[in-house]
Amino acid sequence: MGLDELVKQIKDETDAKVAELLDKAKKQSQEESIKAEEHAVKIMQHYKQKGKLDAEQILAREHSISIIESKLILQRAIDDKISESYMFLNNNMDRFIKSKRYAALLDKLVLMAKLELGDKCVIEARKEDIKLIVNAKAKANNDIRSGIMAYSEDGKRYINYSLDAIITGIKEQLSKRFSEHIK
Repeated sequence: MGLDELVKQIKDETDAKVAELLDKAKKQSQEESIKAEEHAVKIMQHYKQKGKLDAEQILAREHSISIIESKLILQRAIDDKISESYMFLNNNMDRFIKSKRYAALLDKLVLMAKLELGDKCVIEARKEDIKLIVNAKAKANNDIRSGIMAYSEDGKRYINYSLDAIITGIKEQLSKRFSEHIK
């Protein structure tokens, strides 16, 4: 399973979990909204004698509170599922690194780095991965857990193609995408 397939699988699983959570949260939101409206109606009847304007303001406030609480519940559920997926990826990284697909991924990452930074870019990888990189000369960097770091020949630009950075980027994109649906 290549990184693209792994990313697609995680995205598909996360999408399915988030869709389920969205459905549950919408039902909860509707229930909360009904309760809030019932409560507001009772309050409205009580305050009807004091004036229609006061009752409408209370109803609007109760409704707003209900919406905010529902959004918070949904956001927490999404954040939890994305964190679970992120931990799953991190926990299975060692297994992927040991697979044959990892060497092919390293070659793709090196080619992408060369396209972006030029053929004379400097490639760094963990010591164990240097022998897997066949289309470039690489230096050892013990700070890299997996993947590569690439620097332009003059050292002014770099690209972090470590799997940790790639997975973190995916996590941030998912968080942003699902958070936009909540707002």
